[in-house]
Amino acid sequence: MQSILAIAYRFMCLYWRLLRPVTLGVTAVVTNDKGEVLLVRHTYRKGWFLPGGGVKRGESIEQALRRELFEEVGIKLLDDKPELFFGPYYRKFNGKHDHVFCYKVKNWEGAPSGVPNLEVAEAKFFAPTEIPSLTGELTQTKIAAFMERV
Repeated sequence: MQSILAIAYRFMCLYWRLLRPVTLGVTAVVTNDKGEVLLVRHTYRKGWFLPGGGVKRGESIEQALRRELFEEVGIKLLDDKPELFFGPYYRKFNGKHDHVFCYKVKNWEGAPSGVPNLEVAEAKFFAPTEIPSLTGELTQTKIAAFMERV
């Protein structure tokens, strides 16, 4: 006989598959002409992360990337189609987005260092060898993989 917990677990899995939509996110490895990587420090969680966010209903992944980069750090992409770097990759841990696409962004304009807002407390470029210790593991992994491919 199955335990009540096993039955509840199966029910919850079915519930989430049927009623909860799969969510998509975008993030970007933004570099400057010195080869430094842009990281943001959010107002709502500790640590440094790559800029990005969620894809809204009716929006393409690339439109979301452009919107998120402009909203979070005030930069505008100059490429018609940014290069897909990772993605989609599946987030194994609980997060806002189930699947995230990561792009390389080298051609942009704007001033990311002076854009604090309600979501982002600070945006700053770091040399790949000087990434802050309070950087998420997934962010560190993406930066390391980016440096290997450059």
